[in-house]
Amino acid sequence: MAIELYHDKSILLTGATGDLGRTIAHTLAEAGARLVITSRSEEKLAALAEELPQHTPLIALTADLSVPGAAARLAEQALEQAGRIDLLINNAGLGYFALMEEADEQKLRYLFEVNTFSPFALIQALVPHMSMRGSGRIVNIVSSAGRVPIPTVGAYGGSKSALAVMTNTMRLELEPKGIEIINIYPGTVNDSFERNALREGNRPGLCPTADCGDEQEDITAQIMEAAAGPPGEVWLEKTGKWLALAAIAWPSLVDNRLKDLRNRVLHESDRHKPHRYRRWRLWQVESSLACNLQCLMCPWKGERQQLGGRGNMSEEVWQALVPYLHDVRSVDFTGGGEPLLQPRLLDWLMEAKLHGCDAGFLTNGLLLKPALADRLIDNGLNWICFSIDGADKATYESIRQGSNFDTVCANIKYLT
Repeated sequence: MAIELYHDKSILLTGATGDLGRTIAHTLAEAGARLVITSRSEEKLAALAEELPQHTPLIALTADLSVPGAAARLAEQALEQAGRIDLLINNAGLGYFALMEEADEQKLRYLFEVNTFSPFALIQALVPHMSMRGSGRIVNIVSSAGRVPIPTVGAYGGSKSALAVMTNTMRLELEPKGIEIINIYPGTVNDSFERNALREGNRPGLCPTADCGDEQEDITAQIMEAAAGPPGEVWLEKTGKWLALAAIAWPSLVDNRLKDLRNRVLHESDRHKPHRYRRWRLWQVESSLACNLQCLMCPWKGERQQLGGRGNMSEEVWQALVPYLHDVRSVDFTGGGEPLLQPRLLDWLMEAKLHGCDAGFLTNGLLLKPALADRLIDNGLNWICFSIDGADKATYESIRQGSNFDTVCANIKYLT
C-alpha cells in the first residue's frame, strides 16, 4: 500500500460508522491520516472516535445524506474545521432489493439521494477548493450491479451506475485542474450492508446470511491500494468485471447466466404477489368428506359408507396443489364433510398463508375446542363459517343429529 498518499492527508470519509467504513477509518488512522468522519448517528460516531488511536487528528460530523442539501452543508463544515480536504471517499451507501415492477417511488428517491445525489453534491462542493489548490482526489465506492442486470438489484445498481457515469465524465473534465477520480467496484462484502438494505416484502438479497462475501479487512486493503493508484476504474472482483463487459458485448449471454437467479427470485417473490395480480380468486379444496354428525339433509351419507372411513383428502393431492398457491387469492378448505376431521388441516392452512393466500373453511363447530381455536388463530385463519340450522336449540339438535347446541355456542363464543 502507498502509505505516503494517506500520511498527513486530510480525508473526508462518509458512511464511517458502517462495517466497511469503520474498517477503512481504522486503516487510514493507522496510516497517519487526518480524518473527517461522518455519519448520521452522533452516538455511533462517538463510539468510532473512541476506537481510533488517541493520537489521530479527528473531526466527527453528523450528516444525514438522505436529506437534500445535507451534503453541501457537510462539505462546508469539513472545510471550515479541517482547513482543507485532500481526499474524499464516498463510501456511504444504501441497498434496495425489489423487482423493478414493485419498486416504491419514495424509496427510490431516498435511495438515489443517498447513493447518487449526495455523493455528487459533495464532489461539486469540494471541487472549487481542490481546483484552487491544484490537487485533490475523489474515491467513489460503486458497484458492478450498476453494469449488470441482476434481478432485484436493479434500483440499487441504477443509483450506483448514475454516480459512476457522471464521475467518470468528471474525471476527464477535471484532469487539467489536478483533480483525480477513482471509481472502485468491490465484490460482495461480509458486513451488514445487505442486511440493512431497503427491500420489498421479505426479499433476502444476494447475501442474506451472517457469513457471506469477502472479509472487510481484505476488501479494505484492496480499496486502499486502489485509492492510492492511478485515476480510473478499479474492479476488485473478476466475475463482476467479466459480467459487466459481457453485458455490453453479449447481453444475451449474461441474461442466460442470470436466469437461474431470476427464477429463484421470482419463485420466492410469488409468495408475496399482491392479490390483485393472482390468477385465481378462490380455490375450494375438499379437505374432508368425513363427518362427525348425521344431519337430516346430508347428501353424502351413501358416499361415506362406500369410502369406508377414507373420507380425508390425501397429502399427495395437497402437494400437487402447493406449487400453484402463489397464484391463488383465497383457499376454502370446505368440502362435503367436517374440515376439522382432517388431521393435516392446520398444516395446510399455514402453508396457504405462507404463500400469501387468505384461508378459511365451513364447520359445524362441535370440534372447535379452545385449544384448537387458539392454533387456528395462531396459524393466521382469515375467516370461518358455522353451519347453524333451526330457530332454537331443539330444532337445531333435531336437524344436526349428534351435535350439541350449547357446546357449539360456547365454542363460537370462545373463538370470537
